[in-house]
Amino acid sequence: MQQNYSTEAKCPMLTECPFRAQQCSEDDDCSVDSICCKSPCGKVCTKQLFTGCQTLRMAASRRAKALGVESKSVRMPRCNKSGGFETVQCDNEIVSSCWCVDEAGFEMAGTRAPAAALVNCTVPKPCADHTCRMFCPHGFALTKDGCPLCRCRDPCDGIRCPNSLECHLEDLACADPPCPPVPTCKRGRSLENICPVGDPLRISDTVRPFLCGNDPGKPNCPPMYQCLVQKASLKIQKTGSCPEKLDEDFECGSSCTHDLECPSVQKCCQTEQCGSSCTHPKNVTECLHQRALSEILSISERAGRGYVPQCSKDGQFEPKQCSRNGLVCWCVDRMGRKLRGSMGPAESANCSITDARLQSSGRSLDKNGKQCEMLECAAVCEYGFKLDENGCPTCKCDDPCDGYMCPEDEECINVKESTCTDFLCPSLPVCE
Repeated sequence: MQQNYSTEAKCPMLTECPFRAQQCSEDDDCSVDSICCKSPCGKVCTKQLFTGCQTLRMAASRRAKALGVESKSVRMPRCNKSGGFETVQCDNEIVSSCWCVDEAGFEMAGTRAPAAALVNCTVPKPCADHTCRMFCPHGFALTKDGCPLCRCRDPCDGIRCPNSLECHLEDLACADPPCPPVPTCKRGRSLENICPVGDPLRISDTVRPFLCGNDPGKPNCPPMYQCLVQKASLKIQKTGSCPEKLDEDFECGSSCTHDLECPSVQKCCQTEQCGSSCTHPKNVTECLHQRALSEILSISERAGRGYVPQCSKDGQFEPKQCSRNGLVCWCVDRMGRKLRGSMGPAESANCSITDARLQSSGRSLDKNGKQCEMLECAAVCEYGFKLDENGCPTCKCDDPCDGYMCPEDEECINVKESTCTDFLCPSLPVCE
């Protein structure tokens, strides 16, 4: 007999305070796989085992609430009585485009139709053949017509997150495997959570950590990193030098023990007035600071992976910025923020006609005139970072194919250099 899953989770009877319980007042205060339940120590988050469809539905409902929009305007999966995915899914209650899904809830190629009544799951429409050899854990991305592209599907595509949060995929247990990845809005990785406080350095484009050790044969850490076999001092330092003396009316910054605990270009400086606190350094600009961070975070100098900002002699951002392989360029404002729509092949990117420095008065503003949040991203991006819908930078890597023009019968795909055999090889945008 098939177990019946209710879409409304029921709290267990808690007779003791759970270990390291997270306090809550409602379900939205908890992670996607938890609900807020009563316990002897007040309301706490309690993990539940939902079906994959129910988990995705709750995650979508919470995103809608955080965005302040109606749930019917957000893509929300339809679950059957047993909690599984209904065979036919649709965009939302406002847009009626529908399609068939597999057991993990992913759209099946060739089944998209303008209405649920027109969807045919047994006889998909024919799609053009493509010869992609890449392995995609969630299958290939699909066109608006529902046919596969030579690009991996990203379940975070089209997901809107509130404020400066970004969509990240979470692998959560479910009651009916295979369990779909759950798009969750989280704060992007930044210098606020990099080692030694936070996640370890990970091998680029994988979930595996960069392992090291003192034993012979163990890999060495990248330049300016230190292997933390045991509790050890971290030797990464930001650019610039600490001021010898502070002004009398200087307002002390937050206390710190290391440069990485300070925001933006600030360093952890020892002064008589403030002790060990975050202070703006001497002789450093935002471009020099960002360049130093990029060089720190470049995993492999030999492979040429990772974008490093190009600075002028006076330390300002060059109006035209290019990837380290020199194939793709884009224009930036004086804060180094990428100008939307300016990315393209190096030979066609022209930033001299419209001086990028005129696009900003020195502050990084979004399209509504509000100041963008300053982010320091602990990521290696060959082509810089994406802009969000408001024109503010994120910690997500940009896709060079977004601005790469191809002939009508070809599409842009990212491929690795054929002469490079390293797993850290840089990717190249090409038309095929």
